[in-house]
Amino acid sequence: RPCAGRARRSAGANDRAQPAAAYDLVHDRYLVVWVYDYFGNGSDWDLRGRLVPWNGPDPALTEFTIYDATDSQWNPKVAYSTVDDEFLVVWTNTSAAPASVSLRLVASDGAPGYATTLAGDGVNNYLNPDLVYSQLRNEYLVAYEINQVDVAGRRVYSPGNFTSEVMVANWPDAEPSPAVEAC
Repeated sequence: RPCAGRARRSAGANDRAQPAAAYDLVHDRYLVVWVYDYFGNGSDWDLRGRLVPWNGPDPALTEFTIYDATDSQWNPKVAYSTVDDEFLVVWTNTSAAPASVSLRLVASDGAPGYATTLAGDGVNNYLNPDLVYSQLRNEYLVAYEINQVDVAGRRVYSPGNFTSEVMVANWPDAEPSPAVEAC
């Protein structure tokens, strides 16, 4: 995973970084998401995406905005729900202190849907989310770190309903950068 600030040059004048992807097995394509340096000077990173068929990019499926608030978005992750035929994208909002974790539902055709803050209390920094979708339970699990020390999580149900925060790891040592998976 690329680190914040280590942008890689892509097509166009502005940097793109931190790609993540999820596969839509119903439509046989991927949603690829990344952060985009909107002004080209590192002051405002937005969240963009593109649907890519299994056999390569289609010129008819162009880049689109997932989230473009005036603060910066970092570390996006994406997962696909086979039951609801939609993607969930999570990321960290970092330019406004303290940082928070947000989410947005994206329809399988790329249309942005429901968006909200998933974790943030105005006091602590909520960072580095990861997520996974469980087809068996038809739910997403989002894990994130709090103040680069503890790990917490929430289950998310479509259309954007989520459970209370559950502490996963809060030992005296730091537990940064959580990762989740389902089988």
